[in-house]
Amino acid sequence: MKKLFGIFAIAAVSAVMFTSCETEDPIITLVGDAAIAFDLGEEFVDPGVTVENGKAEDVVVTFSPEYNKNKVDEYTATYTLGTATATRAVWVKSNLLAGTYGVSDAIAGFGTIEYEVTVAQKAGEYNVIRITGFNDFNIVVEATINGDVITIPTQTPSNWNAGAGELVQGTGTYDGENKNLINFTYTIKWLDGGDLITDTGVATYTRVVK
Repeated sequence: MKKLFGIFAIAAVSAVMFTSCETEDPIITLVGDAAIAFDLGEEFVDPGVTVENGKAEDVVVTFSPEYNKNKVDEYTATYTLGTATATRAVWVKSNLLAGTYGVSDAIAGFGTIEYEVTVAQKAGEYNVIRITGFNDFNIVVEATINGDVITIPTQTPSNWNAGAGELVQGTGTYDGENKNLINFTYTIKWLDGGDLITDTGVATYTRVVK
């Protein structure tokens, strides 16, 4: 009887161990960096993942927002297998919008002026551009791109007087597929002598040099 009891005990322990192994949750580990960047127009190339207690080919990848190679944005790639998840930040950069542009600038109550600006990617940022010569002033203006929208957050260029109320702000559009800026709708407050002048307008951009 003792021998029979021992056999049952071994069988019970084996069953528990087998069940434990079968129900062990998968673990997903990213291959490569947790944040990766692509140029405008570049397809997403997944560095992949490794999986413990499962198969990598069974992992489902979803994006939020949906990945669009022609939109500058930060996307979150989520890898899912059963109850296991892992995430990776995926950036589409604005650097290919850089270059020299001819500008036709329609200033309300004044008329249209023509000039050129240079656009560069801000170092260390994936979605910030720097526009030199904005509105034909000797200033540098920064603009942030998220999805469809370019925002010029309210800012005072470095050689202007914030205390006197000088500032630049606005919004813009771009063509990600062709990698061109399109236009900016803006408000500028600047000192003319001792007077603070407010200009509003729409500046249309045409690429001259990439």
